[in-house]
Formats: sequence, structure tokens, C-alpha cells
Amino acid sequence: MWAAYTAAPAALWALAGWAGPYAPLLAAAMTCTGFLARAVGFVLVCVVYGYYPFEQVLVCRGLRPDAAFSFVERHWAYFMGFGAPSAAVALTSGSYFVAYGVYAVLFPFFLMLGVLSSMGGRGGGGARGVPRLAAFALPRRVARTVQGRLREAAAAAGRDV
Repeated sequence: MWAAYTAAPAALWALAGWAGPYAPLLAAAMTCTGFLARAVGFVLVCVVYGYYPFEQVLVCRGLRPDAAFSFVERHWAYFMGFGAPSAAVALTSGSYFVAYGVYAVLFPFFLMLGVLSSMGGRGGGGARGVPRLAAFALPRRVARTVQGRLREAAAAAGRDV
């Protein structure tokens, strides 16, 4: 796994050596790519940490997992804001034990806030001007494809699914 993370930068630096006069442009692109990757990673970690306390709430309200993921995709800005403090602690602390300890202490408070919140009270969409974040589109498509293939295989074998 670690080799995949070290092979890509090594290949890019080798390409930079052959790029000649375009090497500064390639180095700038690599720097921007690293910054963008960290920014997108922080946004996704915020959304995931914001989703954890609401998972039980969404299940108790009767939402299926695909409907819950669609809800998160529509209201990702809310989940990002809710999970930002936990994500900031997790990403800035030097130890996973400290980050998870802080999160474990604060999780009951976050869970109570999730239960007391009124989510999705205004229509079906997210906030005005906030685009839908299709973070679960690929996993949803893969899951549906695998489910369909398993149903087809079960039907061919004469089993009830």
C-alpha cells in the first residue's frame, strides 16, 4: 500500500526531469494537486464525522441507507459544519488516540444534538445555491450492480432472494 503512495510522486519527479523548461509548471501543478487533495480530504472527513451522530437518527426515522446517503449528498454543507470541529481535532492532533478520545467524549453530546435537530423540514433539496455533492454516486452504482448480479445468479440457481 505504501508503495503506491511513493511510486506516484517518484514518477512525477522523473517526468519533471524530462520536462526540461516545463519543470516549474509541473512542480506547481504537483503542489496544487497536493493542496487540493488535502482540501477535498478535509471536506470529506468533515462530512463523515458529521454523519456519524446522525446515522442512528436517520435509521430511527426509517430511512433506508441509500435514502440516507442521498440526504447527506443534498445537505452536505450542514454535515460538514457539524463535523468540522471533530475533523479539525482529528487532523491537527499528533495522536490518533487523542483524536478518538476527544471524539469519544464528545460523541454523546453530538448524538443528542442530532436527535434534537430538525433535518430536512423544508422541501426535498438542500440549501439554496449549494450544489449536490455526489460523493456516494459510484459506491451506490457498484452496490446496485453487485446486488443485481447476485439476484440474477440466485434466480438462475433457482433460489429465492
